[in-house]
Amino acid sequence: MLVRDLKKRLDDSLQSEARVVTTNSRLRGTMVNRLPTTLALAYVREQENGIARALVIWAGDSRVYRLGVRAGLAQLTEDDLQVPGDAFAKLTNDSPLSNYISASRTYHLNYREVTLALPCVLLAATDGCYDYLPTPMHWEYLLLATLLRNNTVDEWRRDLAQRLEKVAGDDFSLALVGLGFESLGDLKMALAGRFAVINRNYIAPYQEEMSFINESHSGTAQERARRQRMIGRALWKQYKAGYEWDGFPIRQEG
Repeated sequence: MLVRDLKKRLDDSLQSEARVVTTNSRLRGTMVNRLPTTLALAYVREQENGIARALVIWAGDSRVYRLGVRAGLAQLTEDDLQVPGDAFAKLTNDSPLSNYISASRTYHLNYREVTLALPCVLLAATDGCYDYLPTPMHWEYLLLATLLRNNTVDEWRRDLAQRLEKVAGDDFSLALVGLGFESLGDLKMALAGRFAVINRNYIAPYQEEMSFINESHSGTAQERARRQRMIGRALWKQYKAGYEWDGFPIRQEG
């Protein structure tokens, strides 16, 4: 089985690298010796008749998403957290991970089969991409806004990286693939409508409320932050129904 083979390869590689690290006297510290990391990947098995079937594998809080033409962004993974919470709660509740890849502790790989309507975009990202934005809606907005204002894949990549560098409090990695699109122009045309929906229903109302709070100067900074969170939570309740994936159950290896 693919997941079992991947787990074995990871274990073998980690143990081999751990021996190198522990014999190097210049490297010290628990975190270095443990070689901790997270993982998120999607293996697309087949595409036919407007459908793609993929195997999604992860450990930790790195995520795999589907970005649909009409349905928008959906998280195909579930974060491994000691204190469970949804994507909005995680922005302020910095829970330790309950599971992650390491050379010196047991871990497991989560996986699930997903069936995707084409065309769509699959992307895998580390938490530095989405954990420092005001709401999960802003993550989809950022992906779409940078896509639509650029004319090449390389321009999109640079623009998105620059935007994330301004807000991220951590390193970040992102990989994506378009499934069922003929070109970047095709992708842009297909997602322009979704961008309009996200902007109109979520981002513009959020910005309007935030402008009112900032201009009114009423209450303490703590009270204004609380009101900001209330606004974000109210919009999140509308958005989360399409964001949280309702598909095949999660299985584990290891």
